[in-house]
Amino acid sequence: YSEGETIMAKDYVDASTDAYIVRPRPNTESGSSIPLQIELPSSGWAKWQVNAANSGEHQLTVHMKTTADMSLWVYVDGKNTVKSSLASTDGEWADRTVDLKLTAGKRKLMLFNAGSNSVYVNSLVFSETTGIKTIGKAPSEVVDRQYYNLSGRKVEVPQPGVYIIVE
Repeated sequence: YSEGETIMAKDYVDASTDAYIVRPRPNTESGSSIPLQIELPSSGWAKWQVNAANSGEHQLTVHMKTTADMSLWVYVDGKNTVKSSLASTDGEWADRTVDLKLTAGKRKLMLFNAGSNSVYVNSLVFSETTGIKTIGKAPSEVVDRQYYNLSGRKVEVPQPGVYIIVE
């Protein structure tokens, strides 16, 4: 699968078996055209092959349903790359995202359910990102900003350019 393509969860290339078997299930999401979802039990895992066009920051979006907060670990080519805590979807279908770094080329992404409850997965999408995050503040924490040019002089009305910002 290439960046931006929807990966059907049922199209995994390998998965856990025995007590941790990944089970295909009829899709329970209302209005979805995806025929099957998978149940990823606690300690269960599934792998998908992807092709990253470029090395760098990527985001994996998992369309899932769970009734509890969970730990989802992402392995890239067998190496535990990300250990994330995802908020419960309260039994509703929702997207949850995980940030990871990939090198260009074919990679195997593995999701490991490190939580104590099953999670249901319909689809995944991975895409390249810039790695730049938006950091917001609560309205009560907003402070006045002061702008300085690169010579250290305070600028009252900033124009497009490079400044030192002090909050």
